[in-house]
Amino acid sequence: MNAATALRLGLLIVAASQAGCSILSPEPTWELIKATGGLAAVALSQAPAKATNTVYHLHAPFKKVCIEFNPRTQVPDMVPALQAELRNRGIESRVFDSETAGRNCPVWLR
Repeated sequence: MNAATALRLGLLIVAASQAGCSILSPEPTWELIKATGGLAAVALSQAPAKATNTVYHLHAPFKKVCIEFNPRTQVPDMVPALQAELRNRGIESRVFDSETAGRNCPVWLR
């Protein structure tokens, strides 16, 4: 084996052992999954923030909504965000515990 071939072989072994080299990675499937996740994150960050193709159900307009508090909710700021959106639409909302859910209210969110 001549010196040029030995040098090329040595460089190939060094390049293959580098963790940052995705072309010569020992786990190309994992590199593909990481790249796909990155592309999905970029696509989702550029997606529209508003709902599209929304279905509207015709009903009598209402101005007051009562919300039954659910302590098992996984998103802690769900109720304040919901109340803010209702307020933007001119709808008054109040939050009740489940014990006081027997109050008279025209519309309930449970």
